[in-house]
Amino acid sequence: MAIRKAATKRGAAKSPQAKKVAEEPYVSRGEKKEQTRQALMDAAIRVLQRRGFRATTLQAIAEEADLHVQTLYRHFPNRSSLFSEMVRAQFDAFRKEAMSLGGRKGDFLTFYEEQLIQVVHERGVDAIRSLIELFADPESGVSFQDVFQEYEDLLAAVFARELGSASNDQLAQNLATLLFWGNLSTVRRATAHGDEESVSEAISAFIESVRETLNMYRRLHRRR
Repeated sequence: MAIRKAATKRGAAKSPQAKKVAEEPYVSRGEKKEQTRQALMDAAIRVLQRRGFRATTLQAIAEEADLHVQTLYRHFPNRSSLFSEMVRAQFDAFRKEAMSLGGRKGDFLTFYEEQLIQVVHERGVDAIRSLIELFADPESGVSFQDVFQEYEDLLAAVFARELGSASNDQLAQNLATLLFWGNLSTVRRATAHGDEESVSEAISAFIESVRETLNMYRRLHRRR
């Protein structure tokens, strides 16, 4: 009996490793999948920052995430699908913050400008240049069309709110197109030879021109 009790005590004692496993929170398969996908997208951004778009390969991204490339392929079959998901995640985060502004008029363009400049300083000019190359790439660019359209639709909804009774669907859409594609063109030119400060200044100047256009439509409406 004594021997049996001793054996029970020894069996009951847990090793430090077993204790660690017991203390770790349970992660479902779905949660693990999302964590892996997010790790790969974060790694893709880091590799883009260092190497540029042309030199960013799936192998390099997998190594950056400390994962086997076959694991990457189970989540993303090619570069386009990975980059498209990465851009969508960034857009979803932007949409959430933009919608948090509620119905307060006059806040959005300031918010938009601050967000863009923050990205420039956090990512750096080389990373922004790589993203623009990514958008312009014929193979990858096609996969972004849905996201770009959702982006424009969001901007159009915001402009409709900003204009109030002065708005109509076509005007709001025109301003959204101006802001989205005009800003992309501005950043493309500024990053060709400029540093972070000059790119930020170019963004601010462009946003101010959009703000002036918006105010012009407001004044025209008040005169009617």
